[in-house]
Amino acid sequence: MNRNSVDYISEFTSLIEFVSSAFNKEVSPDDFQIEDMGVPHERPVELPRGKMAIYSFIYEGNFLKIGKVKSNGSDARYRYQHYNGGNSSTLNNSICADCDFQAAIGLELEKSTAGAWIMKNCRRVNILFDANLGDTFLGLVEREAHHRYKPKYEGRKQS
Repeated sequence: MNRNSVDYISEFTSLIEFVSSAFNKEVSPDDFQIEDMGVPHERPVELPRGKMAIYSFIYEGNFLKIGKVKSNGSDARYRYQHYNGGNSSTLNNSICADCDFQAAIGLELEKSTAGAWIMKNCRRVNILFDANLGDTFLGLVEREAHHRYKPKYEGRKQS
């Protein structure tokens, strides 16, 4: 399957329905919104008030990073830290530390250039949930997304 042409809105809706059913948590379509920001994409402006989110970065159909922002979490994490490399567990820092990945894309990226590369070359998909669903549900959705998509930069040695 060509993952570049995947309908991520349908795919993530199915994932949410699976988690909702498996854990007997009632979730209606009004409780979440999926934003496929496409390729290229711009950084999100803000995490809307009363929301929590799962976000993903996808390069050529391969998931690089899937993260979450809890209801009382860091808006900065959602908006810009993955682009500017301000924290060790950001996509920017992971790419900059991965010589094999840089060789595969034919570029040498630094913290100052990786953010622009991410916006130009990665698809970003956000799932915004109403905060009343709770942080536990958010964590379950994130874990299932990790299980299904096996993002390259998630708590494992980079390869």
